[in-house]
Amino acid sequence: MLKSKSILFVCPYPRGVAPSQRLKFEQYFPIFRDAGYELNFESFQSISFWNTAYSSKNIPLKILWTIYGYAMRFFLIFRIRNYDIVYIHLWVTPLGPPIFEWLYTRLARKIIYDIDDLVYTENASAANSWMTRLKGKQKPIYLMKQADHIITTTSYLVDICRKYNQYVTSIPPSLDDKIIYPIKKIQEDRIRIGWLGSHSTEQYLDVVRDAIQKINKEYDIRLILMGAENFSIDGLDIERHEWCQDKENEVLNKIDIALYPLRKELWSEGKFGGKLIQYFAAGLPSVVSNANASNREVILDGVNGLLVDNLVESWYLAMKKLIDNEQLRMQIGHNARQEFLNNYSIEANRMKYIHIFESVL
Repeated sequence: MLKSKSILFVCPYPRGVAPSQRLKFEQYFPIFRDAGYELNFESFQSISFWNTAYSSKNIPLKILWTIYGYAMRFFLIFRIRNYDIVYIHLWVTPLGPPIFEWLYTRLARKIIYDIDDLVYTENASAANSWMTRLKGKQKPIYLMKQADHIITTTSYLVDICRKYNQYVTSIPPSLDDKIIYPIKKIQEDRIRIGWLGSHSTEQYLDVVRDAIQKINKEYDIRLILMGAENFSIDGLDIERHEWCQDKENEVLNKIDIALYPLRKELWSEGKFGGKLIQYFAAGLPSVVSNANASNREVILDGVNGLLVDNLVESWYLAMKKLIDNEQLRMQIGHNARQEFLNNYSIEANRMKYIHIFESVL
């Protein structure tokens, strides 16, 4: 018997670990259930696979986990018709032509496709660069064409999606305002500059390496990093934290000035910047790369953040400006928190998903 208002989430990653899932639809699951939807979640990667996927080691183990993921996707085919909506994030399977995507879209009653990166372009991590030629670049395009509705993030992706489908909605990354929030802290003599990210985004710290080095020669600073294992600068005091969701708010509230560097490239046009929303939620003044349309839409320069070109002097002067002016840091941080509550909190976005589900059904 068909369950009333049931949704199957078909996702690449396990629950609670990948920003593209946890800063978007995963955190709304209690709200979806309260609205009368029964949910099932199926990820291609297991937690064990996730823990090894971005290492350059254990290639045989990765191959075995990939085969296992494909087997699970095959057996899931026989349950597709049991759901009112199949919600696909990024792809059904990662490699080759859209064979599984074709099967799933043919069997599903309704399809919602969720895309938040330019996954149809080349952007392999160093650990997995050998796989880039195997990735199914046509899968996202196929799913855009077949979906009953598309959910995405940036204006650039909205324009891409609308080339293939008229039903497109932009929903930004969002957070629970009771999980990430400002904590009153005592200002130390030393300024703490911070960055939160992951193994795949650590590369962007190279954008600000020279500027941080220059600031470090002039001021007594500490660099606080969460999710970056390899970045270092001689003579710089670095406080490192492994990524842990339960400790994100604690680490964010150690930071006086937050950094959001990006390279100006095509891949960046697909990134909305979940970490930028985290900075906003924690009420932090942030210095942000003027690298894509999304950052220019979110940041009102000098009001809720500082928008800078990727030049050493631009990054240096922006950090110096905030270091020298505590009142400016406080004002920008306050404005960022208000912007978050108005536009990027769960409360501000909770009904957008529900309205899409209802329109599709």
